[in-house]
Amino acid sequence: IWMDLASCGFYLLVLFSMDVPLTLAALLVFPLHILCMKTLGKKSKETSRAVQEAMEEFSGDIQERISGIQVVKAFAREQREARSFFAGARRLFHLTMVNVKTTTLANSIVQWLTQMATLGLIWYGGYRLYFGYTNGGTVVAFTYLIPQLYLPVNRISEMNTILHNSLAAIDRIFEVFDIEP
Repeated sequence: IWMDLASCGFYLLVLFSMDVPLTLAALLVFPLHILCMKTLGKKSKETSRAVQEAMEEFSGDIQERISGIQVVKAFAREQREARSFFAGARRLFHLTMVNVKTTTLANSIVQWLTQMATLGLIWYGGYRLYFGYTNGGTVVAFTYLIPQLYLPVNRISEMNTILHNSLAAIDRIFEVFDIEP
């Protein structure tokens, strides 16, 4: 994260030294990135927590069924246990898919924002070039440097999703530590 933040700072300095209005236009997408990271990061943490809770419940059920297999067979309850197993597996699968969709949506939105911002900057650079506010070399250099600015932002966004999933796991660990004997 520190390397990505330093990289963003470096490229911002370079871009500001080239063309201030174009750089400010490049920064317009950052509030949307932050909003996306906050909103979908929170949702990702919630879905990750639900997946972990479902996994805990599912694993416990499986362990109980395996340890009590003689009782299940003695009462001929294999079909009931199989249905219960598949219902738990479906629930876990559904929650996992919700988590994957949330994570994928967050990454897709950030990528889309980056691409649209780059496209908008090319248009704005062409506009500034056409009316003589900047020169062609600056627009071309911007076109090559903007992806270098947005790449660390994309990586930070991906790390944000991973961080929120990890925080959900850490919260669950501390819940166990906080249980009074």
